[in-house]
Amino acid sequence: MKEIKSIPELPSSIVEALNEKKLALFIGAGVSKTMGCCGWEEISRKLLDICRSTGIISFREFKNLQDRSPKELITICRHLLESNGKDDKFYEGIASCLELDKTLGFNLYKELTSLSGKFQGPIITTNIDNHFHEFFEDENIIYDVEGPDVKRLLQQIGPRSLLCHVHGCLEKDKKGIVFTLREYIHRYNNEHFKDFLEHIFREYQVLFIGYGLEEFEILDFIITKYDDRVKHDSEGRCKHFILKPYFRGDEKLLEYDQHYYRDLGIEVIPYAIDEGGYHQLHEVLKNWNIQINNKSRYIVDSINKIENLIENYDKEKALEVFQTIRTDSSLKKIFLEKLKSNPVPWFSPLYERKFFSFEGKSMRHIRLTLDYLKSLALKMKNENLMSNSDEFKVFKNVLDNIIKFDETHGKLSKDTTCQFLLVGIILNLPAEEVSEKHVKLIKAIFKEKSSEMVFSKEIVDELTRSVEEKEREGLNNWISVVYGFKIEEYKMKFINFTEYTVKPLVHVEYLKKIRREYGNSLFKLYCPELIFELKVIMDKIIDSVDNQFNFGQISTIEDHPQGKYNDEYLSELVYLVRDAMIFEVSENKNFEIVESFLKEKHSIFKRIGLHIIDKFYDDLKNLFWSLDENPLADLSLYHEVYELLKNNSSKFSKEELDKVIEWIETCYFDPEMTEEDIAYSKKKWLYALDTKNERINELYEKYDSIAPGKIEHPGFLIWIDF
Repeated sequence: MKEIKSIPELPSSIVEALNEKKLALFIGAGVSKTMGCCGWEEISRKLLDICRSTGIISFREFKNLQDRSPKELITICRHLLESNGKDDKFYEGIASCLELDKTLGFNLYKELTSLSGKFQGPIITTNIDNHFHEFFEDENIIYDVEGPDVKRLLQQIGPRSLLCHVHGCLEKDKKGIVFTLREYIHRYNNEHFKDFLEHIFREYQVLFIGYGLEEFEILDFIITKYDDRVKHDSEGRCKHFILKPYFRGDEKLLEYDQHYYRDLGIEVIPYAIDEGGYHQLHEVLKNWNIQINNKSRYIVDSINKIENLIENYDKEKALEVFQTIRTDSSLKKIFLEKLKSNPVPWFSPLYERKFFSFEGKSMRHIRLTLDYLKSLALKMKNENLMSNSDEFKVFKNVLDNIIKFDETHGKLSKDTTCQFLLVGIILNLPAEEVSEKHVKLIKAIFKEKSSEMVFSKEIVDELTRSVEEKEREGLNNWISVVYGFKIEEYKMKFINFTEYTVKPLVHVEYLKKIRREYGNSLFKLYCPELIFELKVIMDKIIDSVDNQFNFGQISTIEDHPQGKYNDEYLSELVYLVRDAMIFEVSENKNFEIVESFLKEKHSIFKRIGLHIIDKFYDDLKNLFWSLDENPLADLSLYHEVYELLKNNSSKFSKEELDKVIEWIETCYFDPEMTEEDIAYSKKKWLYALDTKNERINELYEKYDSIAPGKIEHPGFLIWIDF
């Protein structure tokens, strides 16, 4: 008597059939029921409820029909609904019974398809649902098994994974499903269909899975029509198998079943469901798949086949690979990794199979697919395929859909691996093909905490390449990314206070390198636009976080030892704007840009403007003398005004010196300042001026008598000793 185990041994004859590619799987309703679909009993009750709720039958008729068998009841309900013009209600009722339980942590269809893939044999199902379809290529799904094309179909059924719907498919053709007694009789008396089944049972060893008491009739229909040659092998042993659930202790029941099935040429393979319930079927199939992987050359042979096909693409043979990777994630990973060596010919077939749709896909699948797309982008770039070709248009469409997916779900720009791959894909696009949405995505990626160091070099290299190759379009794309910023917040634990800090998207050392090594080339190519874009970034920083670009963060506009403790990122923005404006005034005589900075509200722009006037005083002095307000009164401008006076006062006319003296004498001072403090402040301003002027000297002596002593660190409100 057979022992009922949780995981039964895989019969040796099945292993032999598997190795000879002569095994077929017959899948019944028990599989769908285990995955959450309704069984025959529930379907029949559902249809009876519909007949009652639509008023086709009375309550009395409803009660009388309740005790009929599911098959009878389904046939009766079909007739009632059809004859009352409510066919759609019949199909809707069935469809509602075929929905999966998505909370299950396993998928029988995947395990079954994986099993069939290992021996490249057919799965024949009497189920009318479409739950197998995601694991099969469309070309490998057979719906018509009773038409004149069956002979061609029989030729197809060689060593190939196929799904055959012998009772039709509700999704494909609802009128063609076999669900009632009349339809069973018609289908199983069809000569073409009988030829098909006879071929399967004669040429293959069949393993029945998901067939229970409710489907004995189906087995009778299938098996009893044929002679003994399709039921037993040459030695008289049962040729076929059925996998059935039992409780331990049900050995007697198993023995009775064996007697029944033996007459049908079927040997029972029992498995115990004491612990796992009906879900134990998944564990059995999973274990069998592992056993087959360990005992056969399936994995090795599949890898060799994949490698050969990747380098020598063949449309017909590729179908076999696509079928294989649908059910074996390890082989899918190997396929995508190997595919990087020859990505171009595979792109269109993958696109046709919706391979690049990420909805409902695992992060592993998404990462592998992005890695392939990155290799494809590089290959297309190197082979000059990124033009107006149809293939490149499709590639752009794929990338756009990926970006839309990220905008909806936010999964990709927050995953480090996906970040790296997306940046790589976008950076391989031609500069003219990089759009605002691409730049927006890269900014989102750079704003993630992990991205600053990881991608700084790649994005900076792209910008510097644009400079070297004089690609203005590329500069337009990448300036806002390379010099962009993110805001990090730090919440104090013990007080209700949050501090916000501005951080660069790209590591600041790269910003220094750009200014130092590429500054002049950048200015020649893109100077006014560069100044504008950097000013936009600075404005955003000012609007986002209070007290930015103050003289504590930016001690001087010029390079000076006191800038040692400046904010490095803010300084680089200021220094690059400064250098660009020096170039623009020097080379292009663009004085208007300096005037526009002087009119800005924030002091940092006025400071830069004053610094440029200091450098080009002869050309720009009118801008200084036409200032509406006393520049000495604004302490945030102190250093730049002081330097301008110190460096250029020898060129001032008597009227201009008088104006400076007026500024000094009328400057507002804090009422709490002492007379000595005010005198010292005025003395510092006078110290900056050319002392050949008699009035200036008199005033200096006057204030020196009130606040005697040497002036410490002229031109600075704050001085740090290092």
